[in-house]
Amino acid sequence: MEMAMGAFTAMTYLRVRELAEQRGLSKTDLHMKTGISYSTIHAIWNNRVEMYQRSTLDKLAIVLGVRVGDLFGGEPEWPRGKGTEAKSKDNALAS
Repeated sequence: MEMAMGAFTAMTYLRVRELAEQRGLSKTDLHMKTGISYSTIHAIWNNRVEMYQRSTLDKLAIVLGVRVGDLFGGEPEWPRGKGTEAKSKDNALAS
């Protein structure tokens, strides 16, 4: 059984704030080192962005010294609902 992406609740988030703070970097530092606008850095810092440009993620990863995939945390929440059996991640992927 194939499930549409819309059936999932996004539980992923960017770990930019966490990674920056671990490295002693502020929002201003990220803005200055990446060239990304301060307003965009502020939105990312507070997880208020739903779509990201690849170039933005690349710049953040380079400055933070991580891979782009390391910027993300969390996992998708598997759908539950009326008539829908909760699936484990493995079962959903095998379908």
